[in-house]
Amino acid sequence: AISKVWGTGIAGDTLFQNMEIRHNTQGKPIVCFYGNLLSSANTLGLKCHISLSDTDNTVVAYALAEYNPHSEDWYNNY
Repeated sequence: AISKVWGTGIAGDTLFQNMEIRHNTQGKPIVCFYGNLLSSANTLGLKCHISLSDTDNTVVAYALAEYNPHSEDWYNNY
């Protein structure tokens, strides 16, 4: 779901090694970026939110990107 937010799939900087799902103290999933993906997210002012749900045999993930239009590259890239 996170790679779909970037529009790349698992390619380039959007690799499994550059992203992680952690949880805050209330159990809410938090998306963490690393490496070049973190640099890109910071430059674009991007936050990624994710919702996870599962049953005995099904898992669903939904990701949403939130861009900051005041970040340094917003107007150059979007």
